[in-house]
Amino acid sequence: MLFAMRHSHAPLLFAASVLAACSSPDNSAPPPPPGATSPAGAIASAGSLLAQAALVGITPQAVAPQFGGKVAIAGPSVVEVMPRTDGLVLAEVRDASGTPVTTGTLSVQVGGADGQPRTVPLRWDTDLRVFEGSAGVALRPTPGDVHVTLTPLDAPPSVVTLTQVPVAPVPANGGQVLLVGPIAPEVRVDADGSVHAYLPDQTAQLPNTKLYVNVGVGQPAPQRVELQYVEAEGHYVAQLGPTARPAAGALSVEYETAGQVVDSGRTSHAVVTPTSRLGGTVVVAGDYGFEVAPVGGELHATIADSSGVYVTSPPPRVEVYVASQPAPVVMRWDDTRRIYVAPLPPRVNVETEPFRVEVRHNGRRHRGSVRVHQHGRGRGRVVVQEPRPNVRVVAAPPPPPSARVEVRVQAPPPPRVDVRISHPVPRGSVRIEAGGGRGMDHGRGQGMGGGMDHHDNGRHRGHRR
Repeated sequence: MLFAMRHSHAPLLFAASVLAACSSPDNSAPPPPPGATSPAGAIASAGSLLAQAALVGITPQAVAPQFGGKVAIAGPSVVEVMPRTDGLVLAEVRDASGTPVTTGTLSVQVGGADGQPRTVPLRWDTDLRVFEGSAGVALRPTPGDVHVTLTPLDAPPSVVTLTQVPVAPVPANGGQVLLVGPIAPEVRVDADGSVHAYLPDQTAQLPNTKLYVNVGVGQPAPQRVELQYVEAEGHYVAQLGPTARPAAGALSVEYETAGQVVDSGRTSHAVVTPTSRLGGTVVVAGDYGFEVAPVGGELHATIADSSGVYVTSPPPRVEVYVASQPAPVVMRWDDTRRIYVAPLPPRVNVETEPFRVEVRHNGRRHRGSVRVHQHGRGRGRVVVQEPRPNVRVVAAPPPPPSARVEVRVQAPPPPRVDVRISHPVPRGSVRIEAGGGRGMDHGRGQGMGGGMDHHDNGRHRGHRR
């Protein structure tokens, strides 16, 4: 089968389904304006990129996506590009064998959110090992043409157009974005074997489309599972087999429509999200997974490697850049507590503001950004964690108008439970349950407001999700 493969040989078959783009016959010609079709017309058939590569002596491995972007052939080279909604553009140039090329000049033309084209010069970042540049403005979140001009050393420029490239969102759920077909899902693989794929709200569920994910599990072949849309979660979810454990390595998503897999997105280096220790925000930064959370007057962070295993010899310092602050928060490793710690500056709120994490280690810079947003779309759930004489559960952030807040208390031993919803919500419920989930008392309310208390003299014990 096309996508059943060993992930060490994944580039050969994944490349076959990459959307093709054709080079301009005149390599010295300027790129066509945004919206114009490529010289060959539009998107070529599934195998045409491999055929085009073979004509110029480029190996199949070279045309396989490496970091989730879209691939095109520019003269004797391969270019992989990923534009992002925040204006950042990432790219990699590879030679015919697939080896990254760091010399020469590279620029792309993309469409800004204001409808105007932007030409973005990209430069090679030695630490990040990628070409990058910023358009200086937000990019249109809808797919559009990307025009690439590559000028190797001592060679004429090559111009190529990638048609209808999705624009990647800034990750918001601790995952990695892969461009596949017309979409840019953020995919997160958790250490417990669950796989999550998040789409922008306007395309949260895809009609007449199936998504599959191929996850490395430490075996010669990856495990392929279908992602199912879960209404209560507001995104796509899959679960690996009961004995499978995700491993760092290649990860791909397949886009199927009308019973045919028409495209796949791929990254050669997926990071497994570790088990949460802080209840904070997860961000993938290069080879690491970080969890960042405010605790009292401090900022705390944990660090795990790409396999989701917590690091035993961590880098000595990590920098957290919050959108509203000019200077980074410098976090230092606390060997006693086994976490990074820094005083939390005034007016810094990592629970609501976009931020990025950077760390330098072993001669490399690892960077990852996260766009913090309202999690738990449509429904929030709070469960009392431990038995206490008087337990108060407070739903602090005001939920969106469409949200449903459910507070559930499960239990044994006596005293009472005091549940307070501090912001009005349009719909909500409170349920007191005995051990085993049998409802003992149940209260519901439309437009539940601040000050609503629910008391029960039953026994109370449960867990928090």
